[in-house]
Amino acid sequence: MKDSFNNATMLGIASFLEPWHLVNLALTCKDFGSKQGKKACQQIKSNCGDGASSANDTDNVGGWSMMEETARQIVETMSTEEERACIPRRGSESWMSVYNELEMLRYELIFDELDDYTVRYVDGDESHICCNVGSLDHMSGAYSNHCIMRAGKHYAEFQTNGLPSIMAGIDGTSIDGELVTYHFESGFCAWHGSDGIQALEGVEGVRADEASSTRFGLLLDLDNGTLAVYKNDRRLGIIKDGISGEYNWSVSLCRTDVKIKRAPIPTM
Repeated sequence: MKDSFNNATMLGIASFLEPWHLVNLALTCKDFGSKQGKKACQQIKSNCGDGASSANDTDNVGGWSMMEETARQIVETMSTEEERACIPRRGSESWMSVYNELEMLRYELIFDELDDYTVRYVDGDESHICCNVGSLDHMSGAYSNHCIMRAGKHYAEFQTNGLPSIMAGIDGTSIDGELVTYHFESGFCAWHGSDGIQALEGVEGVRADEASSTRFGLLLDLDNGTLAVYKNDRRLGIIKDGISGEYNWSVSLCRTDVKIKRAPIPTM
């Protein structure tokens, strides 16, 4: 029985499992995972913000456990070329950790971190937030931390039912990481770094009476190091180049609402 329970069998079963389920199986017995499962568990917790661990497993190069090999095959055979470009394996990083990143790419975007009590979810929808107080000088923020963008191309779409008093952009995950923002109404763009705020070349904004019918998009292209702005699928231009590192989506808003979602990259 044990001889027939091989990687091919596990691949068929695992295609229905979440990465955490693979980690649990890896921790069940040494035939499934040995020490590799524990390392993968720590890495995935770190990626989700629940702990810290090294991204590399320098003690075990090759010779994957059954769960590691299963995760590797899922990543390499059940993902698109575009998805794999977003999750290159770092050194001897656990394949279960890479598989976890792949799953995060497929989840709907949500705001899983809110600045303070002034920001709340609309009808319990974590992709839709509102803020009924503040001013342009004092805006409240929210962040999409569950999916870290470190390679490849990533596109997010934003829409509001209210005023366009919203800034959307990317936020670096390091302590001194940069922040790049685009203001929906004015079209003003800025780079926020350790040396302060630098104005960037602005692009087209939107009138208040047009905001509810306008879809704003941001394309982070980490292959070319650029952030571009779109309006109703029309590309307005690149607002920042020379971008590298790890980022998440962020917004700041006052007296309005905003919804975030994944969308195909426009071809216009």
